[in-house]
Amino acid sequence: MLVCFQYLNKMKHLHKILLACLLLVLVVIIGFEPIRHNDFVQSDDATYITGNPHVTSGINRQSIIWAFTTFHMGHWHPLTWLSHMLDCQLFGLSPLGHHLHNLLLHLINTLLLFFVLQRFTGAFWRSAFVAAAFALHPLRVESVAWAADRKDLLSTVFWLLTLWAYWHYVRHPRFGIYLVMFLFFALGLMAKAMLVTLPFILLLLDYWPLGRLRGKGSGQARQKSLPRSGSAVSPFMPVSLTRLLVEKIPLLILVPFSVVIGSLAQEKSQAMIDIRLFPLMDRITNAIVYYVRYLGKICYPRHLASLYLVNPNPYPFWLVGLCLLLLLGITILAFYLRRRRPYLLVGWLWFLVILLPVIGLLQSGLQAIADRYTYLPSIGIFIMFAWGLEELLRKWRYQKVALALSACLVLGAFTIAARLQLSYWRNNYTLCEHALEVTRDNYLMHNDFGNSLAARGRFEEAVFHFQEALRIYPDFPEAYYNLANTLFALNKPDAAVTYYRKLLQFQPEETRLDFAQVYNNLGVALAVAGRPDEAIIQFHRALLINPGHREAKNNLTRALQSKSQTK
Repeated sequence: MLVCFQYLNKMKHLHKILLACLLLVLVVIIGFEPIRHNDFVQSDDATYITGNPHVTSGINRQSIIWAFTTFHMGHWHPLTWLSHMLDCQLFGLSPLGHHLHNLLLHLINTLLLFFVLQRFTGAFWRSAFVAAAFALHPLRVESVAWAADRKDLLSTVFWLLTLWAYWHYVRHPRFGIYLVMFLFFALGLMAKAMLVTLPFILLLLDYWPLGRLRGKGSGQARQKSLPRSGSAVSPFMPVSLTRLLVEKIPLLILVPFSVVIGSLAQEKSQAMIDIRLFPLMDRITNAIVYYVRYLGKICYPRHLASLYLVNPNPYPFWLVGLCLLLLLGITILAFYLRRRRPYLLVGWLWFLVILLPVIGLLQSGLQAIADRYTYLPSIGIFIMFAWGLEELLRKWRYQKVALALSACLVLGAFTIAARLQLSYWRNNYTLCEHALEVTRDNYLMHNDFGNSLAARGRFEEAVFHFQEALRIYPDFPEAYYNLANTLFALNKPDAAVTYYRKLLQFQPEETRLDFAQVYNNLGVALAVAGRPDEAIIQFHRALLINPGHREAKNNLTRALQSKSQTK
């Protein structure tokens, strides 16, 4: 009789898990269904996928070797490259297949997060809410709708699989299970190096919810934070901090290797900004403000954009001071409440630590913050909210109704906001237009929007945006190039020549432009402007840089023939 009762209880629990999984799948599909209409966008999609011959060739011997040996785009993430190659092999350059692959990975992450949290804490509905909030938050849109951001999605799969393996290792400490965990962590680092913080997160989970850290009140705090009934978590024997650290050493060994390889990749691609432009104190003050900006976007996701440019000037002292007081206040409060509400400290440190590699202390790229960087860190804030609200309402008579209503309202708002944000990622035109609406002095978005307008034949409007980009940032070679090309398309060759010559004042290493093409275009503009001798000189210069430049060869031949006929 007892066996039958236990079996029925087990079946009931499995049915509840199955129902939660079906609901999570449903809400993800509802939230991200518009992605099927989205195109590739200009922001790195060409460099990562459509314009990368190593990727578009699919998976073969040469492309696999390239994936494991390249530092292209300032990263070493061979699994990410292989993932893009697989998409090209299966779907070609149809954006639908690439976007659906991203969505599938996001769905897998959502389900894995639910399973992991439910296993670690035994809190079924709170784990389901955190997974749903993670899945539907509008900050997720960039990672899912941007095909080139596959690395965040893929690395998170291995992050969560590492946590899953760690749960099994804690229950049954065996070498084989640890080896699987080690392998998942290594694979995650080969998808994105941001996972270097994972060993520290495992220590946080040892403290809560596992309660493995020996210390006064640690076990009691864990028991108070667990569900009042039906906990799936078995108590573990508390051990010393030294024992827990030693246990993580094999994982920690991977961290310096990943950091060194990542640094080499950044150095080779010149992705790191010169530290003389951003002194250490400026980077520290920026990081303080960035933490608060990330927290604000998680709590109130408004004015989201594909690019937030780094602030070239130091933030005012009063703003840095207020942000620092807020961060210190939350940290002190979470530490003070750690025995009764340990989830607050764990969730807060989860957020702070995972963001640390991308908070700007080592500035990479021109972005100040990025929505995609919240993919993993935001989980900590959701944990604080879910467990905190449940405990806050625990003694209220209508607790279940209030919690259910709050969850529906929050998730409903997230769904609407996510679908709206997805519409901005429809194509490069809508993406850049929205970014210009919600950011200021964004010269990169002005340049990209000008390219989108030019592609639609709206050359006069494109000229305005290229000029705006140069007004904000006069030393922007790509804007000179695009402006010159657009002026030539408007049949203004003399004006185009002026901007081509301004562009040539830059050194080739200061830009990613093909200077052979620049000299060729200048030659064409000079020829149309009736200056054939100068045009011939520019075609020769193009061929000096690239002797195989077919267009420059043809233009030079025509210019010489035209000159001989006029004699």
